[in-house]
Amino acid sequence: MATIAQQSRIEQLDTFVLESIKDLFATMLNWTPVPGGHSRDFEPHPFELNEVNGCIGFGGAMTGSIFLSCPESLTMAMARTILGHDYPHGSRELSDVVGELTNMLAGGCKSRLCDHDCPVVMSIPNVIRGKLIRAASKDVKFMLQHEFALPIIGESFKVITLGKFE
Repeated sequence: MATIAQQSRIEQLDTFVLESIKDLFATMLNWTPVPGGHSRDFEPHPFELNEVNGCIGFGGAMTGSIFLSCPESLTMAMARTILGHDYPHGSRELSDVVGELTNMLAGGCKSRLCDHDCPVVMSIPNVIRGKLIRAASKDVKFMLQHEFALPIIGESFKVITLGKFE
């Protein structure tokens, strides 16, 4: 069970994730994600990922991971927007786009955490691709999951944050 101080930190992190997503999509894609489903669990559980997923680990005052989970069709739309319609969009380029967007998302969260007396460092991004991916994490105390819609292009994605505060 999370303490009141930990719950406050988790709520703060939840806000940082939302702010970082809003900033990232406005800056890089000129899209406005609309928050949809949201869950905040103090008992993390296995979760489903989409076909293309960026993941970055955190260490320090908070230990955990953040996932940017997208259907492949959304990844292709993001690549066309960022790289241009004439750029070839193979699996390597799609992975690069998701990896970089995940890096920027995690960087926004890291900056906000550090600004609020929660120093952390980040790993490099990893990209996980596949179908019907089910994941779980050990030794974490909370799980935040947000779903976002992108009405302008008819797609959706999710952001999953797992971790614990030291």
